[in-house]
Amino acid sequence: MLPFDYLLIGTGSRYPSNIKPAQSSLSYRRSQFKQERKRIAESSKVIVVGGGVVGTEMAGEVMSFFPEVPVELVTRNQCLLPRSRGAHPLVVSVLQNPKLERPVDISYGETIDFSLIDHASNTVTTSKGRDLDLNGTRVVNCTGYTPNSDFLPRKWLDENGFILCTPQMEIEAKAVPKALRTSATSRFYFAMGDV
Repeated sequence: MLPFDYLLIGTGSRYPSNIKPAQSSLSYRRSQFKQERKRIAESSKVIVVGGGVVGTEMAGEVMSFFPEVPVELVTRNQCLLPRSRGAHPLVVSVLQNPKLERPVDISYGETIDFSLIDHASNTVTTSKGRDLDLNGTRVVNCTGYTPNSDFLPRKWLDENGFILCTPQMEIEAKAVPKALRTSATSRFYFAMGDV
């Protein structure tokens, strides 16, 4: 066993799309950013799927840096940022500010199953029956992130694979094996980020 004073787990998460690739060298990320800026600038529309932190940030960034490109945000939830109590009205006030030339369109309670894309017409039908034309559209999938916690004991994790923590980001004492505890409260084991 490796001795330590504090254990901090910050292994992050992964997405089903390339929004957060495994290859993270600075030169690779620069080339990826340049390529993505070009794709968005040349798009007739951007559809952001996911109303969590990453999706709302992406919609806001595209709206701000590419004001001539229409943005639609599609979320399965009835509000944006459902895990952040009270954040929805603030985010909507920014994304749909009436002073904007082109505010973000938000579609609530709707999902897109990318396995159902009609490749002949390059369209997809949403869960509400809307047919989305994907020709010239840049779709950014910001849904379903998975914490990088596979290496941890299952009893350290909740049902979604996130580390069980107190509000102070301490790993819950009941999750830490007795052999590793230095105190009953487990004050030396922490998690950070989206793991």
